[in-house]
Amino acid sequence: MIDAARALKRRGDKITVASVARQAGISRAALYKLYPSRAALHRGLAEAGLQAIGVRERLLDACSAVLRELRPSELTLAQVAEAANVGEATLYRQFGDRDGLLRAWAAERSPRRLAAELDSLSGENLAEDVARILAHGIEFLRTYPGMLELMRDSSNEPLWSVPGGPGTSREALLKYLKRQRRAGRLPGVDVNRLLSVLLGSVIGFALHPPDDGTPEEHARYVVGLVLSGPTPETPTAARAL
Repeated sequence: MIDAARALKRRGDKITVASVARQAGISRAALYKLYPSRAALHRGLAEAGLQAIGVRERLLDACSAVLRELRPSELTLAQVAEAANVGEATLYRQFGDRDGLLRAWAAERSPRRLAAELDSLSGENLAEDVARILAHGIEFLRTYPGMLELMRDSSNEPLWSVPGGPGTSREALLKYLKRQRRAGRLPGVDVNRLLSVLLGSVIGFALHPPDDGTPEEHARYVVGLVLSGPTPETPTAARAL
């Protein structure tokens, strides 16, 4: 992936998740198996002396910074412009208006982005697919704690109502689980209850994380426990309960 990013930089192209995947000749889903989140990819690029470039990416990064502190309903274009060190006119040119910015952020930075990719997966790696979504959800809620309040009251949030918003992550994951039940990988399972258990674990690990372990480790533990039942525990897994 680093070589692909270097090739993009030499050509003067933007370094984004999509462009790195295209340059490397793999799908975004395959890229996220190597880097479980956009933040992880950017950290890898930064360690190699590479940075994502382009005004759009910088504006979305600034939007992320503001949303770490505020609910989406409290966000203003002025705040994002200040965080990005640009004029508000730049935001209007890129996204049209505030709701357009939130739609773009939801589509590219929220768990919905990964959940949408479940449609393209066969399900042969059921545990791995679900664990990746849960890990990203845990990291997302830790990073944007205001989203927890949003989950309780989303009636006036443009972010929640757009097609690419995180409010559709649940539906995407439920659709995936139903498909796996029809394929015989979840025989006799009530997928609605399974979904509630999985999403509840995301909130639990986000609000009350153990002293050690990564979101990826927590997600794998939950998936193993739910799909395979209790097994001899490692110290990290034991503390997770």
